[in-house]
This record gives sequence, structure tokens and C-alpha cells, in this order.
Amino acid sequence: MKRVTGFPFLLQFERLLQEKDINHFTTTRKGGVSKPPFASFNLGNYSEDDLVAITENRRRLSEALCIRPDRLIVPKQIHSNKVLLVDDKFLSLPESERSKASEGYDALITRQREVCIGITTADCVPVILYDPQKKVIAAIHAGWKGTVSRIVRATICEMQKNFGSSASDILAGIGPSISQDAFEVGEEVVATFQNEKHSVERIMIRNEITGKAHFDLWEANKLQLLDCGVKEPNIELARICTYTHNDIFFSARREGIKSGRMITGILLL
Repeated sequence: MKRVTGFPFLLQFERLLQEKDINHFTTTRKGGVSKPPFASFNLGNYSEDDLVAITENRRRLSEALCIRPDRLIVPKQIHSNKVLLVDDKFLSLPESERSKASEGYDALITRQREVCIGITTADCVPVILYDPQKKVIAAIHAGWKGTVSRIVRATICEMQKNFGSSASDILAGIGPSISQDAFEVGEEVVATFQNEKHSVERIMIRNEITGKAHFDLWEANKLQLLDCGVKEPNIELARICTYTHNDIFFSARREGIKSGRMITGILLL
């Protein structure tokens, strides 16, 4: 990923940078006004941070994107595989009602221009999609629960149903998140993936010393994209571990419940 000129607190995918009809980004923990333990660019509305600080951080992000703050749509996520269509009807709602209407969704799709859709993360996997043929975008929050319930597949299905997207046209970016080395899980997680018929042998290793399972959520979501028909050259992985690089990114596993949140988002220009 590359830093944005003039806005070093934002990162972008090199492949998606070639597309002139979109803007996209992943934020870092730098460039904001939040105080520890949320220092400094916390964008998570549902953290325990000072709301005034979060509002200012979101204003700074919106300014960098050249949009109004009310055009930044981020749901209250619950690790579901539900996908929200951001359309004229949704955008016509007062801002307070939008928050209620988007609660419980972990992915967003839209064809609305100058509307940024995004999701918050602090170790979970952010995925953004762009269909340059139908001019459709998506933002996906894929923690292990969303991954196991195949939220990436659910999102592509909604793009196909609502806009006629073809998976072979879709470009994808898998953003900074926890790496396999850092993501140790219990046997109940292993069993859940097995029960849902995931290719566990392709996404799990065991630590030779501890015997503990480690899952590769980057590969798991890439496999979902490929299974849906997205072409491998159209998938870019950031391969940046938020747990390892906690000086640059928020990490809930390292910092606990008081971790701040990044936003990964995309908008049609």
C-alpha cells in the first residue's frame, strides 16, 4: 500500500489507484486529536473515546476525501454477514435514523456518487470491492465470524442481484489486519470453520511449540473472492499486520477493548 501525498495518515492500494472513478483508503492511528489510549486518529463512533475528538477526526477524514461528514457512511457492526444497500431511500433519512438503519450490518454496497462507504477495524480484515463496469463499490468488515459466515461471498451476491455485477470484473483490496502469525485461536474456532466446510488445511497452521491453531484470514477471504469468480490478478493484499505494527495501527488484540478503530472506505467520484 502507498501513503497518500499530503495525507500521510491514509494508505491506498496500488491496483485501485489506477482507477480514476473512485477514491479509497485505509486510515492509520496517526493524524488525529484523540488522547491515549485512543491516540490519535480514532474513528470508532462506538468506542469509549471523547465524542468531540471522534467528530473532529471524522471531519479531518472527510476533508481529505473532499466530502461532507454526513456523506461518510459507516455502520454499527456486529460480526454478521448482512449487507446494506446504500441507495436514495437510505440517504434520504435524517443522519440519526441512518445510524439506526445501518445497525447490524457488516458490509455496504452502493452506486451512489460522492458517498463514502466504510467499515471500522482494529485487527479484523477490511475488504473493499469495485466493479468498474457497473460502477458499484463495496466495503466489508470480515472478522473471523464474518469470514466463517462468508460475508465476502454474500456481498458479491448482493452486487450481482442489485446491479448485475460480474465477479470477473471486480477489483478487490484486502487491507491491514491481523496476520496468521499473530492470530492464535481456540479449538472452538477451528471446529466452527470445519463445520462450515472451509478449507481449513489451506488457512490454518499449528504452532510447533504450543500446538495452538493460527488462522490466515487474509488467505481465507482471498479464497472466497476466487471461489466467487474474482480473478487472482484483481486481488491485492496489503499483507500488513495490525498487531505487529501497533505503532501505526490500532490492535484490539494487543490493546484490549479500549482500542481505537481505523476506517477502510471507498467512494465513487
